Amino acid sequence: MIRLPVDPSKIFQVTLLTILLIPLVSTALTTRTFSLNSTAEMAITSGSGLSCFDSSFAGIVYILPSSACILSWYQKYGDRIYFYVYADLEGYRVAIGNDFNVIASRYNFVIIVVPAEDVPRYYQNLRILDSLAGNANLRILYAIFPNEKYGIETDYLIPGTSMHRLVLDNMLFMSQLTTTFGIAVWYGWRGNLVPEDIRKFHASLPDNLKTLYLTWMDEEFVPTMVRKGLPKVAKELNIQVVTELYSRKDVGNYAGSFYRQIVVSGIEDATSASNWRSEVRALLSKASGTLIEPRLFGAWIFYDINDGAGEWYRAYIDGALESPF
Repeated sequence: MIRLPVDPSKIFQVTLLTILLIPLVSTALTTRTFSLNSTAEMAITSGSGLSCFDSSFAGIVYILPSSACILSWYQKYGDRIYFYVYADLEGYRVAIGNDFNVIASRYNFVIIVVPAEDVPRYYQNLRILDSLAGNANLRILYAIFPNEKYGIETDYLIPGTSMHRLVLDNMLFMSQLTTTFGIAVWYGWRGNLVPEDIRKFHASLPDNLKTLYLTWMDEEFVPTMVRKGLPKVAKELNIQVVTELYSRKDVGNYAGSFYRQIVVSGIEDATSASNWRSEVRALLSKASGTLIEPRLFGAWIFYDINDGAGEWYRAYIDGALESPF
């Protein structure tokens, strides 16, 4: 996935609001956890191909509703993910609910990609997503791509900065929603890849967020972070790592790099849902590794036609959706 550059001048400047203005859901989480137990409790196994993956728990990235996938969010705000900030999702309940029902027929969770934001509608929209996911018996993995609301994006790694407070406020809100099973935060910038950044950010989180936090990396940054030692850091801190891997070479080399890992992948220009399935199965067949936990799979993406990204990775084709498992 290519991250689209966001023009900050396109985004309304809104005074920082506390999330306490919007009541949080008080229902206790009933999350499915993927904890890294000791090697005495879990056998280390070697696997290859589709056997590396947990076929019973897979997800798919979701940004715009398939029936309302339009350019205007990109044109107005610079990125389609601002749909969750400025749209009124009350008006999209049926569209999203229909998509979630389709997804639930093949997948167990949705990956919702959002910026770090604090306008009241953003929090209200997250509550609507939580409700719709619950209705469809889906879990949500939130993926925060922070962007630059209150400073440069890398500032979110630094405690005391406005960006750090914003990301933590978002994570705290998401953690109290009933369908949340994880919150991934983007990491990766050319010329600035340091595994210790992940350790320091993890240390800045309250304990309840440490168990929900995942690191998200685009394909181009994975080789460098593996070489620099992120697998060791992630294992030590029990952090699950989301890696976008789209080429057969990178799936073969890096789909087994972390003890706890979600592989996000997909293919462009599939001609049908069945073609998408066979091509993704061929892609994932290149995976191998020594595992404590099977990989989880996340498909990129449910629908992306005419959304401004200029990609055709959609898995939902002609009213049909398939899973590689």
